[in-house]
Amino acid sequence: MTTHKLRPAFQPPLEGSCEALGQLNDARGAELEAMNYDVRAKRVRECGAVSRRVCKLPYCPSCGARKAARNADLAIVAAARFERPIFATLTRPTEGPFRLAAGLDHYRDALLRWRRSNPVARVVRGGVGGLEPHLDRARSLWAVHAHLLLDVTASVDLDDLAERWGIATGDRGLFLISAKGADVESLTDSARYATKARDWCPPPGALPLTALNALFRAMRGRRVLIAWGTGRPNTKKTGAK
Repeated sequence: MTTHKLRPAFQPPLEGSCEALGQLNDARGAELEAMNYDVRAKRVRECGAVSRRVCKLPYCPSCGARKAARNADLAIVAAARFERPIFATLTRPTEGPFRLAAGLDHYRDALLRWRRSNPVARVVRGGVGGLEPHLDRARSLWAVHAHLLLDVTASVDLDDLAERWGIATGDRGLFLISAKGADVESLTDSARYATKARDWCPPPGALPLTALNALFRAMRGRRVLIAWGTGRPNTKKTGAK
């Protein structure tokens, strides 16, 4: 199995004024009301506006932006310790548009098998990145994937990593690297891209309500930050930029 090429276009985490975020929260509140989640809609609309309390709901644009920024800082601190950081995207599509929860479970299982397999465990010391479920253009499958910064040895063979990912996913997944190569050019940009909120907390209007509801249900209680080995962040040091 050959290594496939991908050039990710960097998009920073959601940023903007309080007024802009408030407008996004209002729009998300309207979507939640349309799905009959009135209490949650109220919490999202009031997030940060009432006594500066935050709702901490995963689909709140304000809280999503804060979480993505914190995850980016954790990823930067962790990846700064890597001897040779590379950037890769590992994908596995769901079996259908209504099986996102199962697809996320399958992805986590495949990633664990891949990490523990040989030769991956010998040449990948650790990794850090973010889990992302993206609805394809045809709206028929969710492309569950993770952008990862990997700590690899000098002897790493990317084709071997790709082949092992194919095995771990039953030949349903792809191992993708940038057209410029796998080596990280900007640690900050790569970490921010890997941990962005765009897929797990999409902007209001980005998805039809049926898909948005499926996303909210499937992502409930799940961690979006992926980290293992040398990629495990030191939560006492989150100020790196």
